[in-house]
Amino acid sequence: MKTVIVKLGPAGCYVDGPEGAFSSPGFAVRAIDTTGAGDCFEAAFLAALCRGNNLQHAARFANAAAALSTLGMGGGDSAPTLQRVEEFLQGHA
Repeated sequence: MKTVIVKLGPAGCYVDGPEGAFSSPGFAVRAIDTTGAGDCFEAAFLAALCRGNNLQHAARFANAAAALSTLGMGGGDSAPTLQRVEEFLQGHA
């Protein structure tokens, strides 16, 4: 599966893959530190795919994880848990 993802920071991301091309909007948060947000996005995107989700779900999940990762300081300790991302997404349906 060949897929291209362009991260757009707070604006979300653009995905072009086997399921077609689409944009996935970001989430508005009061960012404290963006260190590691891109890494968090990538890890969350791949984790969602490994869990059997489609590209659209993976993009939304990754955007949420990246947004949540900016709410704390540093690139490691501020990475959200799976549960935290799922709760955040439930509140942003």
